[in-house]
Amino acid sequence: MSEFQFDVFLSHSSKDKPVVRGIAERLREDGLRVWFDEWVLKPGDHVRAKIEEGLEQSRVLRLGAVGVGYVPVSRPIE
Repeated sequence: MSEFQFDVFLSHSSKDKPVVRGIAERLREDGLRVWFDEWVLKPGDHVRAKIEEGLEQSRVLRLGAVGVGYVPVSRPIE
């Protein structure tokens, strides 16, 4: 069993949301477990805490729609 709940955490600005949504959908269709704010955050959630939790539970971080690429989060990929 994987020690990560998510394979990828998608971080983005609100203006990039439509593009990032498409990326999230494609990754999920390809079988990856994606942390995407629209799918994880619920009304009443403490947003900062949920984001921190998502980062800790994700194998990699993806910044922006085009962004700087994939960045390992806290632990190396094995």
